[in-house]
Amino acid sequence: MELLLCENKKTINNSNPKINKLLKVFNVINEELKKDKQQKEPLVLSMQDGFLPKFINLLFSQNINHTIGIAGESACGKTTFVSSIMSVFSHLENKNYYTSLCCDDYYLDTSKALEKVNGSFEEYFKMGYSFDTPNALNLELLNSHLESLKNNIDITSPKYNFVTCKSELNKGQVKKASKIIILEGLFALNHKLDNVIDIKVYIDTPFDVIKDRWFKRAALRGKTGVAADVQFNDVNNAAKKYIRPHKNKAHIVLNGCVKASYIVEFTQNMSNAIYNALKE
Repeated sequence: MELLLCENKKTINNSNPKINKLLKVFNVINEELKKDKQQKEPLVLSMQDGFLPKFINLLFSQNINHTIGIAGESACGKTTFVSSIMSVFSHLENKNYYTSLCCDDYYLDTSKALEKVNGSFEEYFKMGYSFDTPNALNLELLNSHLESLKNNIDITSPKYNFVTCKSELNKGQVKKASKIIILEGLFALNHKLDNVIDIKVYIDTPFDVIKDRWFKRAALRGKTGVAADVQFNDVNNAAKKYIRPHKNKAHIVLNGCVKASYIVEFTQNMSNAIYNALKE
């Protein structure tokens, strides 16, 4: 059953109670989005025309698993966003309602190359290796795993070690097939995954914020000085080519500067509004 709505006008058969219920959901979501827009730092920056009806149709479709791809530059706030929204739904009795995957688990094994330079990441990058290009990941395997989850087949993710650059297939976490499948990572919106991603989300964060976060995180991981500068330069150049263009095809663009507490508040308010609309 398709919800026949658009942003400016509603065409709906009011005699159908099921569609009326979906219309109520549409209206309450719009109200929450208006409240968000009034915030000094709103979470939702932009949304494609016609996305909201599509989102509601996917949300309420029966017996179908859907994927949400969440992409953005390194240190833009992807992980904070995903962990915040998942914390809101962690209380659900049905623990198989959602599952999450991370692109980082799907890096290709380049441990032998790192061994050749005695573990020096500076030399490793000089050899042309990079963590910030789609070619560094096994996107074919990731695509296959997403297809399996959408078809109610559980998978086991690879296990990747960022210190040794070693990847062990089928040694990661078991991911259960779920109604909502969340993929988070630099290349979650890469064109090789277009056929398996239903909803495309991009986290947009100013460059100066990203740079500050990136170097602080690098320092915590023991990466400073020339090695950090070399890698960040690579990160920035790769983002221009491979990641920032994703913003143009995203269904929804979110603000990477929003605090985790507000993401939780927004998600909780939105879910409560939807729940109350469905109860009426």
